[in-house]
Parts: sequence; C-alpha cells; structure tokens
Amino acid sequence: MFEVQNGRGKFLFLMFFDNDDTDTRDQLFVFLRNTRYMLELKLYGAHGKGQFDVYVKPWQEERIKRELDIGQGQSGRPFDLFAFLAALNAAFPITLPLTKKIEYLRESWCSIKADLPKRVIKDEDKTVLIGEKRLSKGRHPDEKTLRKLYIHTEGNPLEIARLIECLKIANMTVAWTTEDSKFSSTDIRALINRIE
Repeated sequence: MFEVQNGRGKFLFLMFFDNDDTDTRDQLFVFLRNTRYMLELKLYGAHGKGQFDVYVKPWQEERIKRELDIGQGQSGRPFDLFAFLAALNAAFPITLPLTKKIEYLRESWCSIKADLPKRVIKDEDKTVLIGEKRLSKGRHPDEKTLRKLYIHTEGNPLEIARLIECLKIANMTVAWTTEDSKFSSTDIRALINRIE
C-alpha cells in the first residue's frame, strides 16, 4: 500500500499478496482520494518476476480524468493514458517499509473500508481483539482475519508482523468480537509472549 500524487490527483494503491485469498489475487485496488472512488483493476503478468500489466477500461479512464480534474471541454492536448500510467509507474517507490504501509492503511481505513471489507477483511464488524485461538489440524490462519491486527490495534507494525509470524508457526489465529461486547482489547506484546 502506497500513495502517489500526479498533478491534482492522489492515488492510493493497494494490493494483497496471499495465495489463499482468491478474492484479491491479481487485483489492484486504486483509491482516488479527491473523488473518493475505488477502482479495481485486474493485473496480468508474472508477478513473481516483477511483471504487472494492467488494462484500463474506458469508464475507468474517465474516473481517472475526473480525479485529475480534467474536464470534457478543456482545450489543450488530449489526455494520454499511456503517458499518465508511465508517469505513475515511475513514481512508485522501489521499497516501502512495513511501518509505512501500515501507516497508510491506518490513515486511510475510514475512507476505503466501505469498498474493501468483504474482499479484504473477514467479519468487518468485529474490531475488538479477544486473543489467540488454536486451529484444528489441516486448517491454517486466514489472512483476512490476520490483516485486522494492522487496522484495529494500536500495536507497533513490526510487533504485529512478529505476532503474525508466530501465529502461523504455531498454527493459530486470533479471535475478534464487536465493540458492544464486554471484552477489552488484548495487548499485542502479551499475545506474542504467550505464543512464543
């Protein structure tokens, strides 16, 4: 997850790399901040080799133009989608620390959650962390449940990443409940200590 500005447009890019999550595999989500619209683009290419090809449909191009505040009757050069995509691509960060990705996610969650929850987060109404839960043999932690740790806890992103790693090694997940329950949120560090 990262954000790129181009002219007047602000584009927040989200992609989830989880082989078990068929709902988001090969999908690029682009939140257009000014117009508050989420584009979902299908990606093609060998992602493991760094090849990501996208085909923008005409209606999606119109949404991009609205984000850039390019009107229909404006004089001047016509909008060049390929030049725009090349400029965006050139502005992508080469590396992005986990802490920065989580910072973008937490800052943007209120704006983007209506467009993503069922595809990215499981049981989006459950936001209070109860604790760890052992999984039965043959099951494994669901990324859609673990992602909630980054969004709905105050924990340090590096500690959360460590917790997720520990949960996967121990074949465990985390349990969540709704805000109106009588449970109080569990501390990330305490969870790591119990699982390690």
